Amino acid sequence: MSEATEDEVEGKVAGKPAGKVTVAHIRVDVYAHLDDGMVNFSHVWKEPGGSKKKKGKIEVKDRDTPIHFHLHGLPGLDLAFIDPACDAMWVDLAGCPSGPGDGGQILYPTPPSTNELKVIDTKVGLPCTLHYALRFTGNPTADDSPPYEYDPEIKNV
Repeated sequence: MSEATEDEVEGKVAGKPAGKVTVAHIRVDVYAHLDDGMVNFSHVWKEPGGSKKKKGKIEVKDRDTPIHFHLHGLPGLDLAFIDPACDAMWVDLAGCPSGPGDGGQILYPTPPSTNELKVIDTKVGLPCTLHYALRFTGNPTADDSPPYEYDPEIKNV
């Protein structure tokens, strides 16, 4: 299968009869919250097929791993992933990104929706840490204004 997404696909997979299958992906739930008038974020993530949610660096073990970010926004802020996808997620290998880039590791196969961004970590080369910024539009608060950014890390092991 050339495009790795969670969308259902018709066809024969690994000797199983034709039917609908779901491609495994890392799921990342991103939560927005207000702290003293500032918009902040946190996240939990789950490995493909895993049942336990984890915090901290997202660990990618396999090449071409789909990662799906799900935004849980705040009422009244109208948070949404910036469109296009390459502006919704900036990536840098050296440190927190200050501009657009994919770090040579991330593909953006589809445009983001308001609450979901799908990317593919190609995991090429040596193990590395990807510093990334998820970027959101939304309404300004009394003390903060868009674009809102959240910058955790992905560890390609």
